[in-house]
Amino acid sequence: MAEKVEKPKPGEGTETETVSPEAVMAMALLKADLEKKPVDIDGISGLFYFNPVVRSLTRDAPIALRRVPGGGISGRGVFSGDVEAFVICLIASGCARYGENGSVELFPDGLRICFLILVDETKTNPDGLDALAAAMDFKISTLLRCFDEKWLR
Repeated sequence: MAEKVEKPKPGEGTETETVSPEAVMAMALLKADLEKKPVDIDGISGLFYFNPVVRSLTRDAPIALRRVPGGGISGRGVFSGDVEAFVICLIASGCARYGENGSVELFPDGLRICFLILVDETKTNPDGLDALAAAMDFKISTLLRCFDEKWLR
């Protein structure tokens, strides 16, 4: 009789865990806000295409990407309707707005939503989130220091 092999629990596997596309988008928006740098839909979309670590981390939940002739607004040449839908939901709920040159600006409620997405990801997949943060050159400790603990309630 064959021995039953159990699937490793999150964080116990030999491969890096996967992360949700929403975690990638939330981290990109929070990082841009903390660094006071503009980020647009094309820029976030490009993470899924040009960053091999991000692409690998989201392999179980791929997002739709398409090439944009002429490079699009940002010149990066990649666009995702999934990223656009995420941003539009934030805008429609009054949590963000389009700024200059199509950049996305988060209001406090938008920051809170993105923060809570990452907190949720940390609870279910801390290894994957750490790998994502490293791939995006972003320290989770910086995030936790910058945002008020009342958002965790």
